[in-house]
Amino acid sequence: MRAAERRLSELDAEAAEGRRMEAVGRLAADVAHDLRNVLTALLGFSTLILEKASDAGTRANAQEIVRASERAAVLSARLLSIGRGEVVKPHVLDLHVFLSDLEPLLRKLVREDVVFVVQLAKDPIFIAADETQLEQVILNLVLNASEAMSKGGVLALSTATRTVSAGKRFSGVLVVAGEYAEITITDTGVGMDTATLARAFEPFFTTKAAQEQSGLGLSTAYGIVKNSRGYLWLDSAPGRGTTATVHLVCKQANA
Repeated sequence: MRAAERRLSELDAEAAEGRRMEAVGRLAADVAHDLRNVLTALLGFSTLILEKASDAGTRANAQEIVRASERAAVLSARLLSIGRGEVVKPHVLDLHVFLSDLEPLLRKLVREDVVFVVQLAKDPIFIAADETQLEQVILNLVLNASEAMSKGGVLALSTATRTVSAGKRFSGVLVVAGEYAEITITDTGVGMDTATLARAFEPFFTTKAAQEQSGLGLSTAYGIVKNSRGYLWLDSAPGRGTTATVHLVCKQANA
């Protein structure tokens, strides 16, 4: 009986967490839509000022408004990706070719005092995904891991395939049985305590100074992976670094 009660309690907790994240996603989408309307007006009026202003000071100020609005538009797009309910233009792609093409950009993002190691599985892995959105997931996770190592360290990106049996959990996440492509990003940074880990995927939540990070990197990655019918979870502890694991359903090369 105790086992049944414990299982029921776990299911209740999962349902509550699912409702909470769904509510966060809806809120993010609503905020993004409202923000986009405001930005349209800002960009319109600032562009009009740029066209008609004659003195350099006014034009410079208007240009700063345009730049700030464009940066805010990027944040709005990230918020929309959190609340969006479907994947945009998914198609079957070779994960290793995708990551190899992305690697030069990733190396530019990683701090100079961080050793970046890429270890791809021996055999090809195929998944169905939107390349632009998957790129955003990897970029956000790698950048987040790099920033967690202020004193340098090692950042490792690896791939594998994993067969998940029914009822299998990873860090408390119940994963549907099947064959998955597994992408793992591990850092040797400061790590997160339990309270921080519980909020890591919330939009705008960050432990960094406001000017350093928007708090949308992990939440954006989580939203994209979830909408791709995949899974993303974190394993972390203070002083032991963090491992981000992504599971995406494997596909046949000719699917």
